[in-house]
Amino acid sequence: MASRRALASLVAIAARVGRRRHASLVLGGAIVLLVAAMALLAPVLAPHSPYEQNLANRLAPPLFLGGTQASHPLGTDMLGRDYLSRLLYGAQIALLVGLGTVLLSSLIGTTIGLLGGYYGGWVDSVAMFLVTVRLSLPLVLVALAVVGLIGSALSVIMGVLAGLLWDRFAVVTRSLVLQLREREFILAARAAGASDLRILLTEILPNLAAPLTVIATLEMANAILLEAALSFLGLGVKPPEASWGLMIAEAKDLVFFQSWLINLPGVLLFSLVVGINLLGDGLRDLLSAKHAD
Repeated sequence: MASRRALASLVAIAARVGRRRHASLVLGGAIVLLVAAMALLAPVLAPHSPYEQNLANRLAPPLFLGGTQASHPLGTDMLGRDYLSRLLYGAQIALLVGLGTVLLSSLIGTTIGLLGGYYGGWVDSVAMFLVTVRLSLPLVLVALAVVGLIGSALSVIMGVLAGLLWDRFAVVTRSLVLQLREREFILAARAAGASDLRILLTEILPNLAAPLTVIATLEMANAILLEAALSFLGLGVKPPEASWGLMIAEAKDLVFFQSWLINLPGVLLFSLVVGINLLGDGLRDLLSAKHAD
């Protein structure tokens, strides 16, 4: 009887430790899923169009600050646009930029890292030279300059950010490929006559999925912050689109009078970035535990 109680206690302790161990994964995943649901359901949840203006009803306060308009639960902005609707559609832009940038940057960086790590020699020298050049460039200044010259279309912003956020993918991929290329299963594939392309895509790349997933979460957070910074500075998403960074910029003159106009998009931006980073940390811990086991 005592042994059963002791066993039950150990199981309970292990469960609590496991929950704490993966608390960041659960919390981060919940935040990201909540924002994703906001973005996907924006057409359904938004009470008004995010672009519909009503100057006679501008700067209406939200209900939690004494507002009386149930049709505008989070109030209206300087042009009378419903703030809840703009926040919901702003989630779409944030996630679209984050996901689009990560997909492009991971493709660029992983390709460079795979080629450099697998072939070595002058190919690796060129790959590392490209990484060094990228690391020598100031991230925000280059983004500002390129977007200012080319334009601030959403596709341009994603392309520019992808061209500046691929270096981590390249460095990690190269490092892992250098370790994998002499492993037994790679040598066996070569002996069986498999082509280099097949080895890279079917033997090496699947073994890189776990670390690259963790890097993708971190770079996604960076991309969202950079888009918000560009929009705040007037070189990102243009009005009347609903970007959280642009909403903060539009309300900066009212920070001492209607601070909720800045606080609401700021809290959402902060929460999403923290959630993505927690998700990345949780994935790293989970994958490290599986590797240790």
